[in-house]
Amino acid sequence: MGSLAIGWGALGYGDLATAGFVGAAILAFIRQARGLGLSLEAISEILSLAENEAPCSRTNALLDQRLDEIDRAIADLTHLRATITAAKQAPARTDGVRCRVIEHANIN
Repeated sequence: MGSLAIGWGALGYGDLATAGFVGAAILAFIRQARGLGLSLEAISEILSLAENEAPCSRTNALLDQRLDEIDRAIADLTHLRATITAAKQAPARTDGVRCRVIEHANIN
């Protein structure tokens, strides 16, 4: 994973007198990006690109990847929900210590 250290020029500030403000702006950006589910590695990449160019194209690509991850997670959770619902409808086992609901759940 890359470092999140970037130059102050990344946000358009050239002198260290504004370092506190810039540091706060970078932290706010990092919090916002993490809230969107971006990894620290992706955020570091965006901040590094911002030193030389507007990173919007790459940022959009990273957000598209994040949306794909979310869609896969939703599909997996939807499948899991259906599996649990179907398993609960299986007849209960009355003997032993095991539960037929879990034993016969189709988790493939």
